[in-house]
Amino acid sequence: MVDQTSLSSPSKASKAQDKQAQLDKLDKEKEREEEEARPKKRQRVGSEEDAVAKEKKVQRDEEYYLADENANVFVKWCTQKVHENLLYQSPLMKEHHKRCGVTSDEAPIVLIAATVDDFRALLWGLYRLPSAPAEEEYTDDYISLIVSLSTISHTYSYTSLHTWSLSHLKKAVETQAFMDACSSLTLSRIVDVLALNLPLLTIVERKWAERVVKGGTPSVPAMVAADRHSLSHLRGIAYYTHIQDMLDRQVHGDITKPSILHTDPKLSPDQVQRVLSGYLSLVTFWERFRQHPIPLPLGTDCDDEKHEACKALWERRWGSAIGWKRILGHNSADLLGLIECLQDQLRGDEELKAGLGAVCRVKGLEGIKLRLEEARAGLSEHFGGCS
Repeated sequence: MVDQTSLSSPSKASKAQDKQAQLDKLDKEKEREEEEARPKKRQRVGSEEDAVAKEKKVQRDEEYYLADENANVFVKWCTQKVHENLLYQSPLMKEHHKRCGVTSDEAPIVLIAATVDDFRALLWGLYRLPSAPAEEEYTDDYISLIVSLSTISHTYSYTSLHTWSLSHLKKAVETQAFMDACSSLTLSRIVDVLALNLPLLTIVERKWAERVVKGGTPSVPAMVAADRHSLSHLRGIAYYTHIQDMLDRQVHGDITKPSILHTDPKLSPDQVQRVLSGYLSLVTFWERFRQHPIPLPLGTDCDDEKHEACKALWERRWGSAIGWKRILGHNSADLLGLIECLQDQLRGDEELKAGLGAVCRVKGLEGIKLRLEEARAGLSEHFGGCS
């Protein structure tokens, strides 16, 4: 008699194995489908960026790659081909060319210290000047070209071109119409070039400061240039103007809550520090100034006994003028505006006109004017930063 249990067990085991195999197969197919659907990683077989960079490195200058000439020059990513006699106008470039020997696109003269725009400006100058006359009408683009020419002619010892470019920049700087209209970027580049030419640099600094005061150009580029070249006059004017503009832009909400000063995002942390420390210095200066009337000199029409009464009246009217509505309407960091307002108030004060000797009164007002001039001249001292 055959055991029925032993006959049925293999059949059940076989069915279970088949079912498991089907499940495994389904799992693998599902994994394969998920793998195909998953984004593939990009294979790096020479990226597009590398191809563009490689192509850019061998790019020929559209204007200054002259096939019939004999000197190949490579700057950054651009190849020029010019006559070697142009290069020989500079002893430095002549020596450089001789060391390189015969040049080609594959073996050019490589200039590390130049930019493409600067070298194009040099070639423009070498091909065009000095036989061609200078342009009479100055524009930002034209002066930027002259600035580039001045920079590279100095770097590579093209003495005559450098002298010409500086003389032309001098004419531009002394042309009021150009200085009133040129951009801050152009002014910055001019300052960079004239950094070692103190007479011309002083002219640019003064005219740039005048434009900042009049609101004809923004303060931030002037601040950056002044810090880069230690131009104290421009720094004082630019930082002072920036603070006044910054305070004018403040949004005044609930008077019970503290104010938040919003500085320009283009300023560096050190410059923001100078702005804030300068603000504190200006406010502190005014607080001391208003609380201590300047001495009233003795006039020729007054004597020692009468002058005691003059001084007492001067100090009393000074204290009264400080509370004048127009003065209270100024922000406390507007030092120049506050002193001017005080001067105007005391000049028109009827009690001073009646009670002071005429010469005493004039000398007192002249004293305030002198303090105003000193404050204007010393603006940069407020922006030394924190120690």
